[in-house]
Amino acid sequence: MHFTGILRLHFTILFSLITIHVCLGHSQVSANNELDSIYALQAVHYKAKDYSKVIELSNYAKGIKLESAQDSIVFVRITAYIGYANNKYNNFFESISGFEEALKFIPSTKTKSVVNTNYATLFDLFARYYSLRRYKKALTIALQAEALLNEYDFSTSSQYIALYQRKFRMYLALGFYDKAAIEVEKIKQKLLSINSESEAAKRSSWMRYYRTNLLLNYKQALFYKKKKNRFNDKIVPLTQNIVEHMNHLDSIVDHTKALQNPKTNRELWDLSLYVGALYYVSDFYKVLKDYDRSLNYINKAISLSKKSNEPARNVSEFLRFKANVFDLSGDMEGSLTLLNQLEQDYNQDSYYLNEVLTFKGDLYLRGKEKDSVLKYYTRSLRSMHDSDEKLKSDFSNYASRFQFPSDCEQIQHMSTMLHKTFPTDSMAFEKARHLNAIAYNEFLTNHNNLDLSRGNKELYYKIIEAKLEFSTNVFNDEHQFISNLENISNRLAWQKFTQSRDIVALPLIDSLENVEYQIRKQLVAAKKQRQQKRKDSLERVLFRYQRQIKIAYPKISEFTQDNFEISNFQNKLRDDEVALKYIFFDEQFAVFQITKSDISWELKPWKDTEQELLDEHISFLKNPNRVKDEDERLTKALMPESALEFKTIIVIPDIPIYYLPFETLNFNNGYLVNEKSIRYSSHLRFAFFNKRKEGNGITQMTIFAPSYYTNQTANNSRGNDVFLKGAQEEAKILETLFSSNLFTGDKATKENFIAHKSQGDILHLAMHASLDENETGFSHFKFANGEKLFLEELYALKIPADLAVLSACNTAMGEEDGALGIASLQRAFNYAGTSATIASMWEVPDEATSEIMISFYKYLKKGKLKSMALQQAKLDYLDKVDNLKLKHPYYWSGFVLYGQDNAVFTPKNTTKILYIIIASILLVLIGILIYRKTTK
Repeated sequence: MHFTGILRLHFTILFSLITIHVCLGHSQVSANNELDSIYALQAVHYKAKDYSKVIELSNYAKGIKLESAQDSIVFVRITAYIGYANNKYNNFFESISGFEEALKFIPSTKTKSVVNTNYATLFDLFARYYSLRRYKKALTIALQAEALLNEYDFSTSSQYIALYQRKFRMYLALGFYDKAAIEVEKIKQKLLSINSESEAAKRSSWMRYYRTNLLLNYKQALFYKKKKNRFNDKIVPLTQNIVEHMNHLDSIVDHTKALQNPKTNRELWDLSLYVGALYYVSDFYKVLKDYDRSLNYINKAISLSKKSNEPARNVSEFLRFKANVFDLSGDMEGSLTLLNQLEQDYNQDSYYLNEVLTFKGDLYLRGKEKDSVLKYYTRSLRSMHDSDEKLKSDFSNYASRFQFPSDCEQIQHMSTMLHKTFPTDSMAFEKARHLNAIAYNEFLTNHNNLDLSRGNKELYYKIIEAKLEFSTNVFNDEHQFISNLENISNRLAWQKFTQSRDIVALPLIDSLENVEYQIRKQLVAAKKQRQQKRKDSLERVLFRYQRQIKIAYPKISEFTQDNFEISNFQNKLRDDEVALKYIFFDEQFAVFQITKSDISWELKPWKDTEQELLDEHISFLKNPNRVKDEDERLTKALMPESALEFKTIIVIPDIPIYYLPFETLNFNNGYLVNEKSIRYSSHLRFAFFNKRKEGNGITQMTIFAPSYYTNQTANNSRGNDVFLKGAQEEAKILETLFSSNLFTGDKATKENFIAHKSQGDILHLAMHASLDENETGFSHFKFANGEKLFLEELYALKIPADLAVLSACNTAMGEEDGALGIASLQRAFNYAGTSATIASMWEVPDEATSEIMISFYKYLKKGKLKSMALQQAKLDYLDKVDNLKLKHPYYWSGFVLYGQDNAVFTPKNTTKILYIIIASILLVLIGILIYRKTTK
């Protein structure tokens, strides 16, 4: 700052200081009056939208010495203004830096003023991370804010409700609708204890509750819209809920005089909540193609925007949305009029200009006016181009302005629309291909700072789908492409998965594991008893504990940064082995075929016809009374023809085919299991990994088989709470095959499992298991005396077994876990560090399961690979049974192998020993002959 500027600033501060003393009195300002003056000035400049002056004042305050806790509080608020001002400039990263800098000066004394300032700064910080779609980081900070509120009695219900609403939005964005619903319930619980607050505070909280409920139903409707077969069943109750909550909000606004002409910040915020709800309802009716209702709601939102002091970006979004509804309803002229108005309002440097230009290009797509489309799309990209150098016609010099992922979405959208609208036009094809290349590079460059939420995963899949369509059969950089695909797509899952796998190799003492297990055990109890406050408290304890472990054992976090290299994966494949990685898009899927020496891929259709084939096949598998003709249509739909030439197949499935055992696909007048050994992995990376411990050559086995005292034994499955005769016999026979530690009857307790789970190479659970479809964390194994080991508890355990055989029902089943795949008992064992698991896809029959398991272990003892041993066990079962009904796949195909495929037992090579004995005898005889000759 120049000397004259500093002098002018000093005079301004001095004048404000005098004003504060006169108006407030000396007792109400801090010991360092200059800080109060600066803070007051910032408020004036911020209201006047002079954000550069706000930042200038914050920087000036850095030179002032802080003499008390009160000074620190004021300084925190002054520094936080850097965050607020930069947010207005859309400088989101600078905004985050401002709030993070402010938090460094929070005083250690925890007075009400300190706690409220700390909470407000944390609240604004995670709101900025939310804006950047870094939801996981935002949630981490939100938990800190919640822990702060819980620590002190003076926290208000309104503060909690505002926080729960934000957490709700983050869970929605990540696709965790069950967790979002919990936050809604927490808001309701806080509303019941809000009596001590003002009427205005109560009104605000109830409005948050109604809007949050409305938003949950709105998001669920959008989700089910993509699930065509479920949309019609779900849409009626969702519509009723949305209308009900909107009516509540209408009533509050209509009967609250203060909201007709809002003046206070609370009143403005409440009206803004209402305007946002109007926008969501408008979009909901647009999805239903009820354009008249959609226009009614968006018009009301626009008319109230000035009263609620909506940011310019929101008003622009409402107008763009209205233009879109006009277009969909056939009023292109009305749409263009609105867009032209918006374009005039923006200057060339506006952050949002590209969205208006892209939309104008979209309008001309309807008439297939290619030149106009390219004109506006190019202008849109030029507005995002962050360089003085003119953008080239092939976009090769595009410079990102790092507004990710919003710019990335816009660029990929333009690419997709060009390619779909002009599929045979060479110029449009090239432009679309160049745009896709930019979007791909943007995602590749920036994904490390992006949480892989459901929405972000969908964006990435759109980019990948387009990149595949723009290529013929191979890429010039196919190895790097596959490596990037694996690294990006599964990054979030790896963070938890790899940490658990590698922590078993670290010198963590048992007490550390026990601490987390005890926390999770209590957490399950709190959830089942619906003790919401206790559940929240335990989740915070768990969060703090895991954070401290990460600090104490930094090696754990190193593993999450390792990059996957497809060439390393290929080196581990056998010559007769092929890996098939599936990625499903809206109406087609990609299957990557990876062998020891080659990588290829193809796009195959996946529409209603193919989905019906899959649904019919899985329904047949789970119903032993159904009969189905041999039909290879599903096999041909899913499998590359060349992959069927290999003896062993590794399947890396995507969501639609997670529950399909490929062994049951029809092939050569039989099943695929007749000719192929098959295993599965959630990711390419986890199909192979280094063995962690050197054994003594003896395979150790730990077996659990509770008795379940009941007289019911007929037609048993391992999901029903009855006596399992087959499981008991199975356990006793297995004990004779390997060096074993057997726990049966009353000894098969949960406590013994916790104590002995890590003592063997093989862990075998022959027992009941139950899948909880409403709350996956409650899925469990049932030990002796009715003790349950919940999936939630499994996540806390470290189980470094070479193989875990989950000889129970539904152990591979679960629910879609946001963007991360299927949450199941099987996956929990993977997270716990187990190399491979055998798990079931439905309620498996006890007797048939026992036969297959015993046969499987006999082949393992002969030194067979896990996949081949399981294949041969199934074939032996089919050869053995004469009853055609018992040959149904329901009885033999429910168990599949996940993870590492290796031999867990190395039998003694008797032939080699015989050769050694014979050679030794010959040497002795030769020695004797030589001796006799020399003595003569």
